[in-house]
Amino acid sequence: MAPAKKEVVKPKAKKTTPTQTGNKVWFIILFAFTFIIYGNTLQNEYALDDGIVITNNDFVQSGFAGIKDILTYDSVTVRRFLYMKI
Repeated sequence: MAPAKKEVVKPKAKKTTPTQTGNKVWFIILFAFTFIIYGNTLQNEYALDDGIVITNNDFVQSGFAGIKDILTYDSVTVRRFLYMKI
């Protein structure tokens, strides 16, 4: 008696659906559009309020520990000036 042949099951190749391809295209379009709009700001230096909001702000300088304070308080006092978030 001849041995029975074992059936080899090949895994099916993962097909890309039109929806997945369409999502990739929209992502690339969105990325390109965003870069076109905001890309020219990469060469800019600090704005006028960056010193108050970033470099001299104790909450920001304290790192992750300051996140709670940033979200809790409405304003920051720096050198006699009151700065309120918009």
